Amino acid sequence: MCYAGTCHSSCNRDRDCFGFERCDAGVCLVPGGGDESDADGGAPGEPPSSADGGSDSGAFADLGPPADSSLPADPGPDGDRAAADPTICRFAYRDADLDGYVVGQRQSVCSAGPLPVGWLEQPVDSGPTAAQVPGAVTSRTNGAAPLAWAIKQGDLAALDGSMVTASASAGAFPLVTDYLVASDFRFNLPAGSIIFGIEVTAYRATTCGGATDAAVRLVRGGVIEPQAAAVGTGTAWPTDVVGPLPPVTYGSGTELWGRTWSAAQINATGFGFAIAAGVTGADAGCQLSVDQVRIVVYYNHDCYDGNAAAKPGQLAYFSSARGDASFDYDCSGAEEREPLAETACVCTDGSCAPGARSAPLSACGARASVAQCSGGTCATPGAFCAGSQAMLAVTCR
Repeated sequence: MCYAGTCHSSCNRDRDCFGFERCDAGVCLVPGGGDESDADGGAPGEPPSSADGGSDSGAFADLGPPADSSLPADPGPDGDRAAADPTICRFAYRDADLDGYVVGQRQSVCSAGPLPVGWLEQPVDSGPTAAQVPGAVTSRTNGAAPLAWAIKQGDLAALDGSMVTASASAGAFPLVTDYLVASDFRFNLPAGSIIFGIEVTAYRATTCGGATDAAVRLVRGGVIEPQAAAVGTGTAWPTDVVGPLPPVTYGSGTELWGRTWSAAQINATGFGFAIAAGVTGADAGCQLSVDQVRIVVYYNHDCYDGNAAAKPGQLAYFSSARGDASFDYDCSGAEEREPLAETACVCTDGSCAPGARSAPLSACGARASVAQCSGGTCATPGAFCAGSQAMLAVTCR
C-alpha cells in the first residue's frame, strides 16, 4: 500500500510487519513515526535527538543501540512471514528511467520474488566523495566523564603527529572520556543527492590498559546522534604504538548509521563524528590519543528520473530537452552548449572536409544558421574552399 510518497506493507497483526513496525489499521507503520517528519527534523519515526546540541540524555547509561530505530541497516526478508507468504519486503530506491541513478530516498518495497522493474536495492555509485577532514574539533561533556580532550587549532585535520589527547589522572576506574567531536567537513554534495553510505576512519591509540570505544556516533546539525546498532562499540584501542597511529574504520559504503540523510545535512558545518572511549584500569598518567579523522560519503544523484540519458557524467550533447524543458543532461546544474570548432575551409590532401566554422549563440534546441565548409574535392593545397550556411539545431548537455 502506497500513500504520501511511501510504500507500506498491508497487515492483519503485528507479526505481519517488520520487527520495528506495528500493525495500525491494516498498515505496517513505525510506532510514533507516521508519514510526516518528526519535530526534531529527522526522518519519520526516528528517535529524537538532543535539542540543545549537547550530549544525549544518559549517553553512557546504555551504550547499546537506541530503543527505537526506524531504519535498520539491512531489513532482509521477513522471516516470520516467509514461511506462509512468499512476499519479501526490503528497502529499495525508485529508478523510473532504469539508468541506475535515483532521485528519492529508499522505501520499503514488498514483492514476491525479485524487485519490480524500476526499483533498485543498490543504485549506481555517483560517489564516493574524496575523504574530507574536519575544520572544527571540540570536547563535549557526556554528563558523567572526568576525562576531557585537550585540543589545539587544526587538530585532526592531518596525520602529522599533532594529537588530540585525554590524560587519566589518579582516580577510580573505570573511566569514560568526554565526546571528541569533529565537524565542519566541508562536503559539497549536489542538491538532491541520495546518501547510501557514510564511512569514518579514525587514527587512534592509547597507553591506558583496557581502553575501548564507548561510543562512535555521527553528528547532525551539531547534535550527537544515537548509537547506531550496526556500528557497534567495544573495539579496543591499540597500545604500544610506535610511529603513525593505526586507522580504524566505522561504517561503510552501504551503512547509514540507522538514519536517513540529505545532501544539505551532510554539507552543513554541523555534520560530523563523535567518539568516546572507556578505560577499565590503568596507572595514573596514561593517555588516549587521536591524530586524524576522515569521512567519506557514498551517494547517488539523478537530476531527472524521466529520461535515462539524463544522469551524472553524461558526455553527449542533445538537440531536444530531456523532458522537463531543461537541457541539463549531465546533472551539473547548468546547460552547456556544444562547442563547435572554428575550422577554416582549406584544401587539405585534395579535399575540403565539411566542418562547422562558427558556434551559434541561439538557445539550446533552437535551429541556427551555422557557417560550414561545403566539402568536395580540391586541387590546390592550402587554398580556401567554398563555404555555405546550414540550419542546425543547437545541442546542449
